[in-house]
Order: sequence, then structure tokens, then C-alpha cells
Amino acid sequence: MALQKLADGSRIEYETDIIQFLLSLHKQGIREPRKVTRRHISDYFDYLEGLELAEATLRKKIIVLKTFFSWLQVKGLTSNDPAAPIIPPLREDKSPRILSNEECSRLLANVKHPRDTAVIQVLLYSGITLSEITRLALSDISDLNVSMRITPGVFGKTHVSRDTTGSLHIRGKGVKERTIPLNREACEALVAYLETRPNSLDNTLFLSSRKKPLSDRQYQYIVENYFIKANIPNAGVQTLRHTFAVNQLQKGKSPETLKELLGLKQLRSIEPYIELVQVGVQGLSRYSLRR
Repeated sequence: MALQKLADGSRIEYETDIIQFLLSLHKQGIREPRKVTRRHISDYFDYLEGLELAEATLRKKIIVLKTFFSWLQVKGLTSNDPAAPIIPPLREDKSPRILSNEECSRLLANVKHPRDTAVIQVLLYSGITLSEITRLALSDISDLNVSMRITPGVFGKTHVSRDTTGSLHIRGKGVKERTIPLNREACEALVAYLETRPNSLDNTLFLSSRKKPLSDRQYQYIVENYFIKANIPNAGVQTLRHTFAVNQLQKGKSPETLKELLGLKQLRSIEPYIELVQVGVQGLSRYSLRR
């Protein structure tokens, strides 16, 4: 792999990243490159995400493994490259990208498909990660209910209100499991999707038209495609999580509560969101993710 061309420090880091991955495979009884699948690599990156590594560090580790498996394929040590579909996280500014109220409205206005609406609503109103939504199962939805309540009013008028309840059980890796309450918009979107969800023995929540679980890349494509349609630049799946986090702080949630909602282990991971709230975020003053 021409490691001799790298500086000593870079070479050591490169070798360490590969060794750490190989050790994780060894624990699973995988000792041959040909037996490594995309799932092994995806699960390993889920584990790294749970460590709350810096975005740049996580990106570097992904690129190292993609290079490693590309080299294995060139050398004929494996017939395919299981790391090829894995997309490294985009480089981000230090400040998280947040949707303004106007951008949020444009995004939701462009989503028409029941499944895609539910995907966007769940990501935006729960703050879960890409890896977490790919693992969501039907059994992870609890007490989902959307109903109308009609009560008599004065002068013969009636009052119509909606009762909505629901929550998601999140099985994150590297962090403890948690339950996130859903707001009205997310509940309604999920109910609408479940009415059209393909009949399948697969328990995965979100399925493709071929009745297969959506991959992480398919989720990214769905979200990014609607951002393009809504003419919203420099935004992706993580943008929805960032927007959720800042809004929760603006509504008065404590940093400790937000840490639990996001499934983070360390309070310092909340600091970028706190800074945005302290300095004020343009366009967010009227933005309300209703609970």
C-alpha cells in the first residue's frame, strides 16, 4: 500500500486504524478478507460513531479502510470491495448547519411520498442518526395513535382537536438504549406511511418498493434529493439532527436532557449547539418543532 511514502506519524496512524478494524473482525471469527461483508464494515462504523469521535477523525478512519479494501481487490486478495458503497461524512464547518424556518417549510413542502415524508419527519423531529434510522423496526414504535376529538362548544359550534401519541425505541450502538417521544407531525406521517407500507415479513420499519430495508446510502439519497428540490444548499441527514438539537435548547430543554435525547455520552458534545443558541441563529426565532 506504499506506506513507506507516508510520514512516520501518518503511517503509524494508518496501520493503527487497520489493525483496530482487523481485531474487531477477529473477535467475530473473520480471518479472511473474502469473508468481510459490507455489514461488517457498517457495524464497525456504527461502533466508531458511538465513541463520539471528531468528524475529521471518523472521516479519516473510513477513508483508510476504503483505501485498504481497494488495495486488497487490486492485489486479488478479495473478489469484491465491500467498503466501496460506504460514504465518508462530508467535511463540515465547525458550526453545525441549521435549517431556518423558511428552509424547513420549503423542505417539507417538496416531500410528497408517504414513506419519504415519514423519513424526513422522523429525522427532523427526533434527532436520531443515520445509523439509528436504518435499524428502526416496526416493534420500535410504541403507542402510536392519531385520533380526532370533537367537543360541543357555545352557540352550537363544535371544537375539533387531535390527540396524537407515539414514541420511538432507539437501539443505538455505543450508547444506552433510549425512548424518544414523537410530536404530532411525526405521528401523523408514520400513520400515513404504515397505511401504504408494503406487506412484508421483514420487521424493518422503512422498506423500498421492492420490500427490502433501505440502506444508509438510500436514506442519504432520499434526504439529499429533497434538499436539492427545495433549493437548500450544504445540507444532509446530519442537518436535520443539528436543527432538532438547537431547537430543543431554544425551547428550554437542558443540555443534560438534550444529551439523553441525542443518545450522547458526554455533555461536551452539546457545546456546539449551546454556542449557536447563545449567539442566536438567523431564521430560527420563529421556528418551532412542536411537541
